[in-house]
Amino acid sequence: MKRWTSIAAVTLGTVGLMSATGIGGVMAKTKPAAAVTVPMFAYQPPWNLAENMNTNWFTHYVDKRFHMHIVWNLTNDLATKQPVLLESGNYPPVIFAGSFTNSQVLQYAHQGVLIPLNKWIKKYAPNVWRNIQQQPGLKADTVTPSGNIYALPGYNWCYHCDWSAKMWVNGYWLKKLHLPIPTTTAQFTHVLEVFKQHGVVPLDAYTETGNGAGWHSMGLSFLMDPFIYYDGSGAYPYFDTSANGKQVVFVPTQPQWRKGLEWIHSLYAKGLIPPGFVSQPWTAVEKLVLQNKVGMVPNGALGLTPQDWKYWEQVVPPLRGPSGVQWSSFYGNQPSGATFAVTNKAKPAQIIATMRLLNFLDTPVGAEMEDFG
Repeated sequence: MKRWTSIAAVTLGTVGLMSATGIGGVMAKTKPAAAVTVPMFAYQPPWNLAENMNTNWFTHYVDKRFHMHIVWNLTNDLATKQPVLLESGNYPPVIFAGSFTNSQVLQYAHQGVLIPLNKWIKKYAPNVWRNIQQQPGLKADTVTPSGNIYALPGYNWCYHCDWSAKMWVNGYWLKKLHLPIPTTTAQFTHVLEVFKQHGVVPLDAYTETGNGAGWHSMGLSFLMDPFIYYDGSGAYPYFDTSANGKQVVFVPTQPQWRKGLEWIHSLYAKGLIPPGFVSQPWTAVEKLVLQNKVGMVPNGALGLTPQDWKYWEQVVPPLRGPSGVQWSSFYGNQPSGATFAVTNKAKPAQIIATMRLLNFLDTPVGAEMEDFG
């Protein structure tokens, strides 16, 4: 990882509450009188395991700027590690990037594991407090029925995340084969067929679950949206509202869903999408991509080195289907669950230091520095 890799590589949305809503933030006094050591628990994604968060540039910046020495307790298996850690009683003062349902927040609050944060946020993180009061839906998702705040949700304004079911296209092969970027399902099929005729893997994809999992990396939402809206995520991925918005429908029973499946099957039958896209890891795709042998790759954010991006700067726009349908799956404008909390192990000085850090992250400077160094 480069110098600009920061805590964002670990938190992925925890700081989204603070950083994404920090326009016009208040810069409260940030430096405590003496250095404070704050052990923190956080999720470290599998794709970022090489990053040493204890020597990370932004971790050092926090140490210097806030006199706050973070000791990271990291895991890439959050679903297993977090509940075991909390039930053991041997947990750190701060859960910086965890995962809590609303019922879990109430459970741990009732047990006294999580402490109320209202007074701490209001006094030492006024930017966060303001956003909880002002951002639509955020207060309802954050404040418990008792009026207390025990955890902060991941809340992120990320435009490219909102429309993350992308289909990346190789500009080199478009130019070499004199092909336009497709805008309809018919044109999309044609471009893939031309790729195949010239020895290029038309569309390569990999699994969204299991080993080597990706972010919209199978492309099913993109491929189905020209026929029927399907975001493929959340607790109820197969449910949507009817055209008039007055009914909830089960998407797979709709005739448009069958038409979409028939089209996807035709691509598979022609050898235009790989047989292993529901099971193969990213490494299998990456090898061919780096050899410039692939025409299209679905992904929320195609992770390549800078020198390879010269071929992968464009995405295919939402396709128009044979019936004129043209959807684009939307994934934004909602909290993503509680991720930050302070436990009963925290001392006042640790809580104050942590709140001051959150307040800084909720400013334009803090947000940019946390993301880019």
